Amino acid sequence: MQVDIKDYYTATLLESRTTIESGTTGLRTWLASFVLSQYLILHPNLVTSKRILELGSGIGFLGIIVASLQQLLKTSELPASSETGASLWLTDINDEVLARCRDNVNLPCNISFSHRDVNYLKLDWFESLEEGPEHPSPLAALIHEQIDPELILGADVNFDPFLIPALVGTLKIALQPLHPSITPKLAIMPFQ
Repeated sequence: MQVDIKDYYTATLLESRTTIESGTTGLRTWLASFVLSQYLILHPNLVTSKRILELGSGIGFLGIIVASLQQLLKTSELPASSETGASLWLTDINDEVLARCRDNVNLPCNISFSHRDVNYLKLDWFESLEEGPEHPSPLAALIHEQIDPELILGADVNFDPFLIPALVGTLKIALQPLHPSITPKLAIMPFQ
């Protein structure tokens, strides 16, 4: 069987060759990102015309795949704005990682380069633990009022047990629908 390269798309990115660089694991692509990307490629309806929040985006491999799928499969009847069309929020806690993510997604050789609604945000999961009955967290306001995700993604986002309560708190906030009549939200987060 001969493979025709014209039937495939490529993704290009700059990443670290080491496990930890500059005190973070976010400067390389981990196995769960490849697995989740393959799953989304096989099930593109999960990301088409959706508002997506990725937690722990790292250098942006999964973001490149999602943005590319949204671009390749966007429907002509939807506007290119975030109001009713596809949007993607890529988040990380580390400024250097987030800058590398932005650079990779915006490489002109990637289809993701043409996506008009990719947003980059420094997100601290520990803000989810500040929420109380008298004072909702600023993180909740940000996630519900600005992002309002339909799908939450993350791949190998945590290697430290200390971060688990903050990650769970962030997921709890992100998965809460604003109104009971809204379609339930979904999170897909494989771990290695």
